[in-house]
Amino acid sequence: MRYRVRADAERSWGPGRLALGASLMALSPAKRAGVSISGGARSLGRASYSWPVGGMDLELGAWRLHSASVSSAGVTMRSASDITTLFASTLGHWGGWTLDAGVDVKR
Repeated sequence: MRYRVRADAERSWGPGRLALGASLMALSPAKRAGVSISGGARSLGRASYSWPVGGMDLELGAWRLHSASVSSAGVTMRSASDITTLFASTLGHWGGWTLDAGVDVKR
């Protein structure tokens, strides 16, 4: 069984909006070929700020994903890991079109 718990908050701040979010995801222990596998929980945190510039909205932010290790019979099958991303994006409206472009830098 899998589950995910998520919470997001957004607030006006200065000329733009501040957005914060967090997610927790997990798998219940499973059996594969009679062997118990546990772990693999993940957590994600996100923060961004967006503000209007001309006819577009600009957003700058970051998120970090942490994945816990996965083990079976006391042996680590996958080590814990982290992925951090910085991003910039723009959203504009022209006629009946909404255009969205962005750049991500992952580490």
